[in-house]
Amino acid sequence: MSSTSPSKAPPVPATYAGLPIHADFESIADPRSFAPLPDDWIVAIADLVDSTGAIARGLWKDVNLLGASAIVAVRNAVQPIEIPYVFGGDGATLCLPASAREAASEALRATMQIAERQFGLMLRAALIPIAELRARGVDVRVARYRASESYVQAAFSGGGVQLAERLAKHADLGRAFRLAAPTETVLGDFSGLECRWSDIASPREEIATWLVQALHADEAARARTYAEVLELFRAIYGAPADAHPIALRHLQLSLSGEKLAREAKVHGPADARFARLRRLLAMRAENLLGRVCMRLGLRAAGVVWGSYRQEVRANTDYRKFDDVLREVLAGTRAQREELVARLEPRRRAGELVFGVHASSHALMTCLVFERAGTHVHFVDGRDGGYAMAALALKRQLAHPSA
Repeated sequence: MSSTSPSKAPPVPATYAGLPIHADFESIADPRSFAPLPDDWIVAIADLVDSTGAIARGLWKDVNLLGASAIVAVRNAVQPIEIPYVFGGDGATLCLPASAREAASEALRATMQIAERQFGLMLRAALIPIAELRARGVDVRVARYRASESYVQAAFSGGGVQLAERLAKHADLGRAFRLAAPTETVLGDFSGLECRWSDIASPREEIATWLVQALHADEAARARTYAEVLELFRAIYGAPADAHPIALRHLQLSLSGEKLAREAKVHGPADARFARLRRLLAMRAENLLGRVCMRLGLRAAGVVWGSYRQEVRANTDYRKFDDVLREVLAGTRAQREELVARLEPRRRAGELVFGVHASSHALMTCLVFERAGTHVHFVDGRDGGYAMAALALKRQLAHPSA
């Protein structure tokens, strides 16, 4: 892949939906793909407090589900405005206009309440004006690229979303931006959130969850680093389709009551046990019917079930960028070790930091708004892929010469 030099920044878009759509993921290595968001927009951060501890207790599926819940709640609350977002495993980053601030705040507070009451976890949420981030010397720029025929994905650059995350977590500096935990019942719209698929075994030897962050102060140098790292991924793992973490033969709707109960918890209050039971039974029946329809290739409710698994695979977010390159790939231990060996000299030279976590399966949490149209499927490595890879990356940032 050839790298390109930054040119004059694109104009500020009137809306995110009005941005051009780039044809491939590799466009993230070109600064010209990104446009600055308006000054009066806001970065919303949602993340699980002590996600590492939750993962150590075996709650990685809850962590993923709540990260996706924040996205669906905000997306539903601000409709019909189209907003950019990135799922980070143990949380999410979203950007929205100031006019949607109140609606987004209520949606995030509802998600905070679900996390505490239904899952015993603490979700932290903050709203940080882009003007505030720019005053601190960073920017928030966004790009759109086509992941599939029906899924257009957002990417962020400029350092703003990374600073927003640090501010949200900072005990003192984040106080002005964090949302207070609700004391009264707050209702949120989580329609579209689904957690219906069984854990998905790697089609190769393992699932590797990768994070890579370029460290150069100069944007052109960072762009070259990302272009070169993307070439390394391709050279070692092969074409993206070859390393896709979702194999159709392993993609199976779950009938597990334990798994389906997580989705039911989000959609119903803790004291509505009979309503949750009815929902759980309905989900199990829907999944059983879905299995039959997919096996027989039937068409029902506008969905061609024989090709639905192919659509799900196409609409996964296994490659993304939010000032950090994130990839969830199927491969071998030897491939993972080779890429580590190739990245290490660049880390020691101060060009980048990285984190990787290996597991046997991928997890998928879904936003299904139209089964025959708009559906997005968030992928993470099992056992806390993104969160554990982020822990390794942060260790490198703290000890760059180690």
